[in-house]
Amino acid sequence: MADRVTLSDRYLTFAKDNYERGLEHLLQGSDDGHKAACGELWGVLENYLCHHQIHVPGRGTTRDELAVLEERISDSGLHDQLVQELFSLRETEQLANLVPRIHREETSAMGRSPDTSAHEAFSSDFDRYRTGDKCKEPLLRLAMLVFTVRCNLDHGQKVLPRDEDEMRKRNALIFKLVAPPLDRLARFLFELDFAQGVFVYGTFMPGQSRWAMVEALVQQDADEWRVTGELYDAGPFPALLLRGRRLASGAVLTARSLLPVLQRMDSCEGRLFRRRLAWARSPAKKEERRLVWVYEFSDSVDGLPAIRDGIWRTGK
Repeated sequence: MADRVTLSDRYLTFAKDNYERGLEHLLQGSDDGHKAACGELWGVLENYLCHHQIHVPGRGTTRDELAVLEERISDSGLHDQLVQELFSLRETEQLANLVPRIHREETSAMGRSPDTSAHEAFSSDFDRYRTGDKCKEPLLRLAMLVFTVRCNLDHGQKVLPRDEDEMRKRNALIFKLVAPPLDRLARFLFELDFAQGVFVYGTFMPGQSRWAMVEALVQQDADEWRVTGELYDAGPFPALLLRGRRLASGAVLTARSLLPVLQRMDSCEGRLFRRRLAWARSPAKKEERRLVWVYEFSDSVDGLPAIRDGIWRTGK
């Protein structure tokens, strides 16, 4: 049992690191940043497939595994919502309309005709979405197109040759278009399965002013939990920065599906907070840690008093 827990913990660590590095690259907004983000965010998907042991006996191709993943998301009841979010992105539409089509560089290098089947399949499903018809395999087809881009990147190839400036610009455009939907898909996997709860330390704690907004959606772990970070008193609420060596105390909320909880909390926290991933530990469970979502303060803490013991006591 210990080995299984260690293996699971390792996959979560890899996925979290991939996701956070991918976000950092994406925020750079540069050509190199988009390219690096694609590699890191694809790593989240690969770790998900390994962590949840999505394998197809006797076949085991990436396409087969992605088909099982789409079924898993369908079973969660969140499939249509995710498709709507992904296909409403401006970059996804531009990717569907992109010509010439993206193809596997490996096949071209072996003298075969360019294989654009992944791009054509995705575009046909996007056309169905655009006209209101039922898509066939929207998540699988989008992911297979991303997989084509990842293969070209991972195998030392480029989406198109880089001998000419025009081709370099096209490569940069493809990574720029692929990164946002891949980011949303990666984040969804944490919302669906990877994350093991939401760490709350202020107004969403049991008994506090916003607890009633999520009480019916969650279960509370009875133990105290802590994350590494600096806590500040912002008056009616606390402000947490995930930095330094101090500890902030709070509670971990769990749910069968975290997504409705996160959506409700996102709408409340607004632009003052950004949702991030962190490890939470409990003094009562010294050998255990949980990967949780945390709302980090996104404004300046200059002038705010530090809460050095990490426990917010203001207001109810």
